[in-house]
Parts: sequence; C-alpha cells; structure tokens
Amino acid sequence: MRHINDLPFHKMPTKALCLLLSFLMFWTPIQRCLADAMQDSALQGQDAANKAAQQFNPPSLSNEGSLNFTVPSKNGPVPVDVPVTKLFQGSDGGDVTKYTGLYDNNAGTISAGLAAQTTLGGEVSRTGEAYRTIVNSANKAKPDLTNDPIWKKTDDVMGNISSIASTFSDCSSNNTFTNTSFSAKLPDYKTCSRTPALPTQCVATHDLQIEPVILPVSGETKISSCGEGCTDIWVGKIGDDYWHSACGIFKADSNYTLVHPEAIISANIVSAQWDDYLRVFLDNQLIWTGTNGWKPQACESYTSSSSSKSIDITKYFQTPGPLNFSVKVMVSGGGEGYSKIRIMYDPKKIITKDKWTFQDSACQNLINAEADKVCKDVKTSCQVDPGKVVKDKSCMEIITAAGPINVCDPYFSKPPFSGISSTCSQATMTATCDLQSKGTCWTDSDGVQHCPSDSVVASANKCSDYEAKGCAFIRSDCVEGATGSTTGKCWLFKDVYDCGSSVNVPTVTSSSSQTCSGPVRCMGEECVNINKTQSKDFVRATAALNAAQQASMDKTCVNKQDAQTCTVFNGTGGSCKTVGLGITSVDCCNSPNNVGLGEYLDMIYGVSKVHNAVMRLDATTPVRAAWQTLSDPITSTADAAYSAVTSFLDTQVDSITGQCTATFSDFAQNGLIDQFTSKAMEMVAQWTADTFGPQAANMVFSAGGQAAFSQSGTMTSGAASGGIQVGGGAAMIGSMLNVFMIAYAVYKIAVMIIQMVYKCQPEEYELAAKKTLKACHYLGTYCASKMLGACIEQKESYCCFSSPLTRIMQEQIRPQLGMSFGDIKNPTCDGIPIGKLNQVNWDNVNLDEWIAILQSTNRLQTEGNASQKLNIDRLTGAGSVLNTDGTRLNALDRNQRRIQPIDANDIRQKVESKEWTFGPMPTPEPTPSPPNN
Repeated sequence: MRHINDLPFHKMPTKALCLLLSFLMFWTPIQRCLADAMQDSALQGQDAANKAAQQFNPPSLSNEGSLNFTVPSKNGPVPVDVPVTKLFQGSDGGDVTKYTGLYDNNAGTISAGLAAQTTLGGEVSRTGEAYRTIVNSANKAKPDLTNDPIWKKTDDVMGNISSIASTFSDCSSNNTFTNTSFSAKLPDYKTCSRTPALPTQCVATHDLQIEPVILPVSGETKISSCGEGCTDIWVGKIGDDYWHSACGIFKADSNYTLVHPEAIISANIVSAQWDDYLRVFLDNQLIWTGTNGWKPQACESYTSSSSSKSIDITKYFQTPGPLNFSVKVMVSGGGEGYSKIRIMYDPKKIITKDKWTFQDSACQNLINAEADKVCKDVKTSCQVDPGKVVKDKSCMEIITAAGPINVCDPYFSKPPFSGISSTCSQATMTATCDLQSKGTCWTDSDGVQHCPSDSVVASANKCSDYEAKGCAFIRSDCVEGATGSTTGKCWLFKDVYDCGSSVNVPTVTSSSSQTCSGPVRCMGEECVNINKTQSKDFVRATAALNAAQQASMDKTCVNKQDAQTCTVFNGTGGSCKTVGLGITSVDCCNSPNNVGLGEYLDMIYGVSKVHNAVMRLDATTPVRAAWQTLSDPITSTADAAYSAVTSFLDTQVDSITGQCTATFSDFAQNGLIDQFTSKAMEMVAQWTADTFGPQAANMVFSAGGQAAFSQSGTMTSGAASGGIQVGGGAAMIGSMLNVFMIAYAVYKIAVMIIQMVYKCQPEEYELAAKKTLKACHYLGTYCASKMLGACIEQKESYCCFSSPLTRIMQEQIRPQLGMSFGDIKNPTCDGIPIGKLNQVNWDNVNLDEWIAILQSTNRLQTEGNASQKLNIDRLTGAGSVLNTDGTRLNALDRNQRRIQPIDANDIRQKVESKEWTFGPMPTPEPTPSPPNN
C-alpha cells in the first residue's frame, strides 16, 4: 500500500484533499485581507466625502421665495430652484403675525393649538390628510410586545453580552503623548520721544574746480577771453611783414588741445590778416582759403588783405584731443598771415567740481530748522572766498598760460547758508536751535538751568535707554502737527520699541494607533482615522477655547432677540497726555499703578465661572436676577446698579478727604481743587520770602491789595486766609527785584500751574492701568498744544479693550475684514459684528501672544502643572471660585452623594416596562374579595 504522499496530485483521495485545503485556510489570514479591504474602502469613502464637502454650497433663499442650490452631475453642477411653497404647502397663505403675537402667552398658544387641531381634523388639504394620518396611526391598537420573540432575543443578547464582547476584545487603541514646546513672542511695546540731531555750529566746504575749454600746446598760440562763455584762439603768427621772399611759401604751426568739447556751442573763423595769399589747415586738411584765392603763378598781390567773414568750423570741435592748426602764406617781398577763431561755450560745462559738503551729517537738519524758524541767533560767515565780484556777480577766475578765464554766477551751486557767496570755499553757520529750550533760560541757586518755554521732547522715557536694553525698534512716527511749515521736516518723533521677550511654552501632542489581533480586526474609527476639526496641541486648543469663552462674555447687543445686532470684543477709544515745559513734566501715559496682569487674568477666569454658573440657574432665582442686572449692559437699571456697586469707592474717598458722601464730582464742586491751588501759591510765596526776604516777596505777591508778608517774614491775615496772588496791590514785579529773582519766582509758580492745569484725569490713570494689562492698541501721537512753534503737549491715542485676549483678537481679525482702527484723533474701537465672524479665516488668527502671556504669568495649564491646576478639587471643589463658604465638595463627591439613594436597576426595569410597551399594559385580574366571615 502506497503512502498518500506518493500518490499523484490528481489521484489524491477526496478526504485528503479536503484536509489539505482546510489546513491552508486555517493558516491564511483571510480576515486580515478582508479588514484591509474594509480599511481601503473606508479611506476611499472618506476622501470622496471630503471632496464633496469642499464642493458643497449650502442652499440660499432668493428674494422671490425660491430655494437655490446646485446638484452635481457628470457634466458639472446643475442649478436648481425650488419654490418654498412646494416644500411647505400652503405656506404662502395665512398671517404669520397671528402666531408671533402668541410669544410668551401660554394660554393663547394652547388655545390656538386646539383650534388648529379642530381645523386640520376636517380640512380638505394635504396638510389635513397628513395630520389625520398621524392621528389615525396613534389611535391604532398597541399590543404588548414584552414577550415578543424580537424583544426576547434582545433580552438574551443584553443578558449574555460578555460572550459576544469576547469576539472584539482583542482590539485595543493606544494613545501616545509626546512632550514638546514652542517659542511664543510676548511683546512689550514702549514709546519714547525723539528729535532730530541739531548741532550748534555747521561748517560747509565748497569744492569748486574750473577747467578751460581749450589749452595751447606748441607753436604760435594765443588764447584770450572775449567775455563770459567766449574764448578766442589765434592760428599763425601775429604781426606785420615778418616773412620776406621774392616768391616763397612760409608755414606756421599752432597746436592746441581741446579739453571740453561737450561745452562747445560754436567755433568760427571770425577774422584773418595776410599778405599776399593765405591758406588755413587743420591736421594737414585745408579748411579755409583767403578771399583772394591762392595764385602760385603770381606771388605778389600788391596789397595786404583781411577778412571778417564768419566761417563755421564747429564740426572740427566735437572730440577731445589735439587740434593741430597751421597756416601757409605765399609771400613776395614782405608778408604775414594769421587768423582768429572764436569759440562759444557753456560755462557750466567747464565746471568740473562744484559740491558743498558738511563736516557734520546733521548740518542739513540745522539748515531745515533755520528755514522753519525753529532756530534763533542765526549767523553765517565765509572764512575763505577765492572769487571776486565782477559787475555785481560772483566770479571765479582761473589763470592759464594763455591768460585768465572767468566763470560767474548763476553757474555755481547755491550755497547751503543764506548770505554766503557762491564762490566761497569754506562757510560757517551758528544758531541756537535746541528744540528743548526756547525762550530765556536761567540758572537757579542750586546751579540747575531752567527754561520757561521748553518743549516736551525731552521725554522721561529716552529712546537710547530702550536701545541700550536691546529692545527691538518697531517704527518711528512723526507726531501729528510737529512738521515745519516751510520744509515739511518733522521736528518731533514718537518711536515704538518692543522690549518683550520670547517665552518657551511646553505642550503635549498626541497620536493614536490600533492593535487588533482578534477575529474582528477593526471596528468603526479603528478601521480608518476620522478627520475631525480639532487641535492636537493642547495649549493652542486652550487658547482657542479662551477666545470663544471671552467672546460670549464680551458681547453687546442692540436687540437681544436679534443676534445680528450683537458685536464681540468691544473696546473704547482713549488718549493720555505728556506735557513738559522744561520746568517740569507731566506724564499721564506712564502713571504708576499697582495692577497685576496675573491677578487680572485670575479675575477674568473667576468672573467667567461665576457668570456661567449663575446664568444656569432658574430665571426666577433672585441671585440670577441680581447678577444679570449688574452684568447686562442693556438693562435700563444697569447704571443704577453700577452706582450701587461702586458706592464702596465713594466711602474710600470720604475717608481720604473727610467729606461725607463725596464723589469725585463733589470733590471738584466743593472747591477742594481751588483750595489746593491756593495752598500751592501760598507755598511758593513763603519760599520766596524765606529765600529772598519779605520785602522781595511783597514785590511779587500781594494779599487783598496789601503786602503779603510782615517785616518778620510771617504772612499777613489776608495771605493766611488764602487771598494771596501774584502781582496786584503793593506788588511791584520787576521794579526792584533783579532778573534772577523774578525768573526763579516765576519758575516756581509755573511748576505749580503746570501740575494743576495739566493734571492727569481719572480716565488717563485707567488707560495707564489698561496699558499695563496689555489690553490697549497704540494708534499714534499728535500734538495737542503748541508754544512758540514747539509742541508742549502730546497726546497718545489708544483703543483699549477688556482683556489682552480681546485686544489680540481685534488686531488679528480687523485686517482680514478690512476694518481699521480709525485715525489718531478719532479712533474706531467698536466690536466685531457677529455677522462678519463667518468671514474670518481662523487658521490665520495667531494666539501665540496670548499663550505667552499665560505662560509668563504662570496661568497656562500644561502637563507639568496639571496636578496643581487641573485636579478635580481645584476645578469643581474647594479650590473653585464658587466655593464661597469653604464647604464645597468636588463634582465627583457631589454626584456620588446624589446617586447613593438611587436604585439604578429598579429604575431601568421600570423604564423598560413602560417604554418598551407600545400599548396599554394588560389589565390585571381583579383580586377576589375575601370571604365574609
């Protein structure tokens, strides 16, 4: 008997063949192939769905009442218009206001509903037919399906779920988290004032060089000036009868070099003298013959000849280089021969150098300042002037071997300084142009110089300080109103520097993978990754969530019932001033404050949590009603509520000023500011009396028309009662006091006046605080007040918002929507209309600055601080801002307490019995009455 392996394949027994095929099937991963095919199909379907979603255009409703949309086809999209009346039969009839008028009317709504049911019950229409169909279906018999085979099978499955689940238990999803980080820029913008550099002295040198248009080289040559732009040259030997012969030909060479052919206007032979016959050659080429011709057969002409006819030979003066002239003269007896060529040229083109240069690059600023009348005591002088005056013109003379050549105005460059000759080679200009020092200055007893009309340009924040710190220069803007009327030169700049830093932000990214080795390889999302609109970067997802949260908190609506009237990220315009007169300065833009950015962020988050919690309470709850009164800007009682909340601040003012129920306006109305003014004047007067004596003080100050101080230096009764004033009465300012005393007294008074007149307003302190909180967007600076042409009061313009994130969102969104912040004097800080948010490309909204702010203030939730910041007690329990009494349990403990008395199994059974029965429960058999005893 042969072994089965020895049999040919086609003669194998059927049973053996089946065994072999079963073995192969057992080891072949068919289920993997099927799973891979499923996965490929899912990916293809996902790709097709993505493409369809990208090409989908939502339907739109036309003014004609049609629903417009497109249907894809193999030939492209096909437009389709469906009238609304087709979709909603009878929608074109009836009065909509009949139903809108039932809003918030429960009884009326029920009554209208019952009436509609009655109408639909007998109405002959499609709507009526539909209604009756639904009613009839509801009135059909409802059998008890509790013991139905389908439901029993469902019960079996639910009761033995573990046996079915084992089939899928081999699939697992693995999430991998990776710690990473990115750098986020945290800007810190600073502004400073800057003025152009202005030297007190400026020296200019004039490099002036002139070259002759033509120069002699050799032979019989002569050059002379025939006026401005005119030079004569001679060809041949000038004289009479210097050649002698019975009949001979004599030759004389006159060699010149043409230096500036570009300057030549014309060249003409204007005169000639000869005896007996003459010819003129240039480079051995005959260019002219005397008027009596050339007659070799008759040497003697018996007379001397001359010509004054102009012969144009300009074409020979086109290129630089040698001009080799010669004359040939046929002489019998005694004779001579020569000619004169007149050259006309452009004098400006023989000036080879004519340039003014400054020893200091800032000299041009000094010249512009003088033109704009910014400078005073302007003086100019010429130290070296090689020129001379000819007929009231400044001329420059150059001496050549052939004689002097003059070039005069107006061919020279204009001098940079007024009153200087154009031929001057070195000139000086001096002026007092200190932009920070206008008017008469003096030095006080401490040796400190003061100027009563100094401008504000000497800002406390010097740009050089920011540069030394390594701050990045952002831009420089000319303060509006600080340009010169003549030159348009800017004399006051506001520079912006970024003194911020980069913050390293830790974050976590995640990735997932599936491992399926069981009979069913994958299910649902395990077969194919679903593309979801989400961020795998936890930190940036947090920032986006913050933006959405603050948008809901920071909205304003004209009509609460119409979302299209709402705006988000609202702001207000504001400005702050910087004033300086050299004597003192008032900086209301960088006022000291104690506002902490981190604490403010805590407050934002805290208010958000409280707001969300309270607004989820029942509308009739007194707590919600009170909170909504305070938080809703539309409510008519908001102002009164705000006044009630801020009454605490009034009590603080009371404690400081000693006034009862005094507000800031009361503070002003009660004359307290005037009291401060009088007190300041009193202090200045007392200082003058102490320093210079009572007699000197009485010549500056008076009280009630009398002397302000007694001989002992004490104030009189009128002065002590606040009636002191400058001048008036017995005061004789300037009559006996020396200039120093007057100036210093006026200085002290001016200091007080500036500090009072230009005192910082409450809204400026508020603006400074918001700047510290990085909630303001800087627009620019303009000049609000001028004195003697100098800007003494600048105003910085801002748009300020409720939080740094709101400001960042405004800066990121406005450019996309084509919205600006307005101009400097009229900023536009309105919120973003909700209707325009769908036009924003959110992928281009960068929130890295907000992330950097959170990280720098240790408010960023990261993996490193998750245990401290994201634990359940901190979020929902004792650490929550809602833990007002210290006994708040966390959400887990509260839920456990709630469900402890609940029997979940009992509830499930009751629900099943009630909901899974489509009809009334069977009526139970009546319980038999107990027999009568």
